[in-house]
Amino acid sequence: MSDRATNFDCFDFERRLADALDADSLLPSGAKVLVGVSGGADSVALLVAMHSLARRGRNFELVVAHLDHGLRAESSADAEFVAELSAGLGVECFIVRQDIASLAQQLGEGLEQAARLARFEFFRDTAQQCGAGAIAMGHHADDNVETILFRILRGTAWRGLAGIPACRQDGQLRIIRPLLGFRRAEILNYCRSRDLSWREDITNAQTIHRRNFIRNELLPSIRERLNPQVDEALLRLGSLAGETERFLRSLAREALGNSVVLAEGGKMIIDAKMLAACDRIVRTTAYRLALTELGMPQRNLTAEHLSQIDALLQAPSGVVNLPANFHARREQSLLLITDN
Repeated sequence: MSDRATNFDCFDFERRLADALDADSLLPSGAKVLVGVSGGADSVALLVAMHSLARRGRNFELVVAHLDHGLRAESSADAEFVAELSAGLGVECFIVRQDIASLAQQLGEGLEQAARLARFEFFRDTAQQCGAGAIAMGHHADDNVETILFRILRGTAWRGLAGIPACRQDGQLRIIRPLLGFRRAEILNYCRSRDLSWREDITNAQTIHRRNFIRNELLPSIRERLNPQVDEALLRLGSLAGETERFLRSLAREALGNSVVLAEGGKMIIDAKMLAACDRIVRTTAYRLALTELGMPQRNLTAEHLSQIDALLQAPSGVVNLPANFHARREQSLLLITDN
C-alpha cells in the first residue's frame, strides 16, 4: 500500500532517526544491524531510512529478518514482499516460516505472545549467526502509548510505566527501537513521500485482541470523551517513570554494592541487616537487579515474589521459590539468592 504525501521532509525524518541512533550511543560505530521487518509501514520505514543513512556514510551494515508466522492466508505474500524489498535495497534477507498455532499450544500461550516469542528468538538466533551486534525494531510512539495504557490497566510498577525501552541488552546483543520518538502518522507520511509500498495486517482492525481494542476503541473514546491529549499525557508519564526507575536502579546498585558479601557461581550472598536499612522500594529494586545479574528471566517475576523475598529480612530462616528454578533463602544474618 502506498499513497504519496506532499510537503513532508524525508531528510528531516532521516536526520531525526540519525540523532536517535546517536543518542546514548544507541548504535555503536561500525555495527552490523539486523532489522526486523514484518512488511508493515513501521518496519519498512525503519529499513529504508536506515539504508538511506548507511548510503550517506553512516558506519553500519544492515541485514533483514522476517518470520512468516503462517497465521494468515496473506503471510506468504508478506514474506515475498520483504524478500523483494530487501533485494531491491541490496540487503541480505533471512526468512523462516514457523507454525505459531502449534507453538502456542505447546507453550500454553496465546497466539500473539507465542508469535512474539518465536519472532524474537528467530531474530536473536539469526543476529548471532550472521554476526550482528544489534537488532533494530520498528516500535514507535503510538505503540508506546498503547503499551503504557495497557500496563496501567493490567497493573504495573515504575519499570512497566516507563513503557517500551529505546535500548536494552540481551546478552551480547543490543535491542534498539530508534523510532520511539516518531508518531505513526509521521512514519506513514515518510513512506508515502518515498513512494514506498507496505503490507497491511487486516487483523489489526479486529478488536478481539486486547492491543487492538486499546488502539481502535479505548484510546479513541478517551480522546473524545476525557482528554484529547491523552497520548501526550501517557508519553510524559512514561518519561517520568523512566527517570524514576533509573534513579531507583542507581540507589539499588549502591545498596547491593554495600551489602553483597559474595557473588559468584550462580549465587549472591547479601548481608541482610545492611540491606534492611534501605527503603523498601530500593530493596525490591535490588532483588530484581540481583536476579537479573544471576541470569533469571524477568518475564514471570512478580511484585509478590519480590515481597516474599523482602519478608525474609525479618525472618530468622525461610525459603522463597522463584521462577526458572531460582531461590531466595535466609540463613542466620545472610540472604542467599541462588539459581538452583
